[in-house]
Amino acid sequence: MDAYWIDWTDWEAANGTCSNSSYHSKSSCVSNGKIWTPKPHSQWNGCVNDRDQNNDVNNTATVAGAPATLFRAHQTSNCPTAAMMQLSEDWTALNARIDAMTPAGNTNVTIGLSWGFQLLSPNAPFNAPAPAPDLDKVIVMMTDGENTQNRWTSTSSSIDARTQKACDNVKAANIKLYTVRVINGDVTLLKGCASKATMYYDVQNADQLNNVFSSIAQNLANLRITH
Repeated sequence: MDAYWIDWTDWEAANGTCSNSSYHSKSSCVSNGKIWTPKPHSQWNGCVNDRDQNNDVNNTATVAGAPATLFRAHQTSNCPTAAMMQLSEDWTALNARIDAMTPAGNTNVTIGLSWGFQLLSPNAPFNAPAPAPDLDKVIVMMTDGENTQNRWTSTSSSIDARTQKACDNVKAANIKLYTVRVINGDVTLLKGCASKATMYYDVQNADQLNNVFSSIAQNLANLRITH
């Protein structure tokens, strides 16, 4: 995988071998006059980190040679087992992908929303097609926890500020944003992120999710009928 929209700088610095086996990081290897050899990119497990600010909260197009716009390859033991999918009407494949998801690691609502933003963007890596004039762009953002970790910090309030910026940018792009809090999560943040108060859902039992998504689907159907 050598797509132009991936920045390998951090990944190559953390994943490689030194010509002197006494050194296990690129910085110590190079500072001692040795040669650091990055591992093949084929050993990347597919995870990415937050983009540079403020591209971390936008759907800025990636530009070759402009590192701040690129997605940073990141190797982590908590990398999700299910890879993202482009927009699709293949419900069987979508259901299978959701079933393959397992919870692990910390919570970074911002990066989840930002990738939802990317899925609706005509830019790489997903290259979404232009929607028909009578169709709305919609994101449903769901979380079962508060922000606990991003690329820069583990301070929830700082990460919340990034999430709010991402929410504001999504709505400014005329994308309807629903938010769903499942048992845990920052109520104030999620309410403020929703496009309207009625587009925020507080779920106290996971069994209620079917009703929530049915309600969202019905709202969207009614909206289309009344356009």
